[in-house]
Amino acid sequence: MKYHNGDMASPCFVIAISGASGAGKTTLVKALAHALHDAATLFFDDYKPQVVPSTRYPENLIQWARDGGDPDLWETPQLVLDLEALRRREAITIHWSGERLEPATFIVIEEPFGRERVFNSIEKAMIIC
Repeated sequence: MKYHNGDMASPCFVIAISGASGAGKTTLVKALAHALHDAATLFFDDYKPQVVPSTRYPENLIQWARDGGDPDLWETPQLVLDLEALRRREAITIHWSGERLEPATFIVIEEPFGRERVFNSIEKAMIIC
């Protein structure tokens, strides 16, 4: 079942799933995308600094937690750019696999920090499709 008529100007919907490590975010995102039939998926782990040079994580996680655990110190600008491109109905390339990801009616994104971080950059990319 498709939710749009192929018109690239038709609206899309961004569904963000967040939770702690091991909470089942990836499993839920994959199941939800499968159930929706017309969904593109983005995973936070696909944007690790070892794979995407623009990604920045705190170097010392223990110190990061002691300092209050500011989620804005986890910078994933390529994830934001890819989300924005999908919202514009443009295909993207997943950096670690080279896989081409086509735009879809639904964009399901997995991101561990939720609103704590999305108010900064990711939420701005999700606001309107």
